[in-house]
Amino acid sequence: MEDLLGPDLLHWNSTFRIKEPKTNQHAAWYQDTAYIKLKPFLSICWLALSSANSRSGCLRVIPGSHLGPLLGHSEGNDPDSILSRAQYINETFDQSGAIDIELAPGETTVINHSIIHSSNPNQSDDRRIGLLMDYLPTSAVKEGPRDTAILVRGEDHFGHFELETGPVSDDPLRNVEHQRHSLKAITKTMYAHSQHKPKGLS
Repeated sequence: MEDLLGPDLLHWNSTFRIKEPKTNQHAAWYQDTAYIKLKPFLSICWLALSSANSRSGCLRVIPGSHLGPLLGHSEGNDPDSILSRAQYINETFDQSGAIDIELAPGETTVINHSIIHSSNPNQSDDRRIGLLMDYLPTSAVKEGPRDTAILVRGEDHFGHFELETGPVSDDPLRNVEHQRHSLKAITKTMYAHSQHKPKGLS
């Protein structure tokens, strides 16, 4: 990630993307930049923890689309969507160049958060498990409420994010409460101006 983003790096978020076998769970075509306003950019590292192929509903992208404009998006109510807002691109665009990014367990791909991407249902006999890790240079600026991130390399000379710390206690319950602060901050980002209620936080 340092080769891509420079020596001063923040890790903003990690999320598991899990699709159960033989289900309709999917992600429609969308761009993360429609809802996560980060500049200059964010890189998403997609680590396969199980086989991610066309049959299991691997990541699909339209190469080069991160260089184009941000397209119009709408929120949906699709219960099979794995996205927080069931969002989707609501205008016509060229999908003819779409490719599947097939990964074996342990392999990784890195994408720009402006790229148009999606994933189809998992029609295999096994769970499709991926871990998404979001990285950005410390110089990056996010619109909206102040958020948190972990400094994973170099130094932060900008202070655009509140820097997270590691565990604060041997008591797991105290650590969970400590982590809730970061979860609340990122929830405000992920669900800003959304009709959907946040998942996972009471």
